[in-house]
Amino acid sequence: MSLSLITHPCNVCADQTTLWCSRCHAAWYCCPDHLQRDWNKHRLECRPFKPAIPMEIDPQSLEFGTAASFTAILFPYNDERPQLIKVDCLARPQTTGPCKWIPLAIPHVGGTREPGNIVITRGVGGAPLRFPLHIFYRADFLIDGSLPNRAINRLTGGQATHQWNGNVIALKFYGTRRQGYTDAGNGDLAALVAYFMEPRSS
Repeated sequence: MSLSLITHPCNVCADQTTLWCSRCHAAWYCCPDHLQRDWNKHRLECRPFKPAIPMEIDPQSLEFGTAASFTAILFPYNDERPQLIKVDCLARPQTTGPCKWIPLAIPHVGGTREPGNIVITRGVGGAPLRFPLHIFYRADFLIDGSLPNRAINRLTGGQATHQWNGNVIALKFYGTRRQGYTDAGNGDLAALVAYFMEPRSS
C-alpha cells in the first residue's frame, strides 16, 4: 500500500501536517504552538498510546524460529513514494520478561552481507521518541552499484545529509527498552525525514 507524507489536518487550523501529539498519537498539529492552543480541549480526550503487539508471551511457550510480522516503512530505491510493508521477525526467547524479535531485513534491502542498522531515538527538533525507530539498509550499497534511493531523495527535497542507495526500511520499537516492535506508520515519517536531513558530525 502507498504511504503519503501529508495526510492529516491540524486540529487548530486544518493545514496538512505530519506532526502529532506524542502522548496519544491521535491528534495532529502543524506546530507546537497549535498543540498548546488546543491542549485545554485535547487533554480531556488524550490517552497514552498503547501498542498491541505480542510482547508479553510466556517465554517457555516460544522456541527460536517463532515468527511475527510487523508493519515497517519501505523507502524504495525505484519509487518516490514510501510504502507500508510487513517484515517478518524471529522470536528470541528470554529467560524472563518479554521476548526479543530479530527482523529478517535482507529480503527487503538485499545485498550479500548482514544489513546495516541505525537506531533513531530523537525526532523533529530533537525531541525524544517514545518509540525509537530502527533503520535497516543495504550494508554494501557503496560497493555493489546500488542505485540512489528515490523515495528518500524526494522526501528530503534532495537535502539528505548523505546519499542513501538501495532500499531502506524502518521498523518501530515497542518502547525505549528496544526489545520488541510495534507497527510503524505514517506518523513516523516526520522523525525519519528529520534524521535523513540531520547534520552529521565529521
